[in-house]
Amino acid sequence: MKVFILLAAVVATTLAAFDFRPEDLTVQVENGPSANIFEIIGKLIEIGLPVACGPDVAALLELLNLPQEFMGIINMAKGIVCGGF
Repeated sequence: MKVFILLAAVVATTLAAFDFRPEDLTVQVENGPSANIFEIIGKLIEIGLPVACGPDVAALLELLNLPQEFMGIINMAKGIVCGGF
């Protein structure tokens, strides 16, 4: 039990040390548009889970040849939205 309390205290201290800002969740491509993960999640939910989580969207994204920064944030958003789908 003491180990659990100590581990919980370490985790709480570590999480308190991190400060997430909105700009941490935004990708800006040089001389291009920016993308916010919350906007992408909203769009994925808007088009519907069967479409957003299906293989067609993944194939379309590959065809678009987007910068790695965008692909990373899109894949993160898809992981959040399509987690158990």
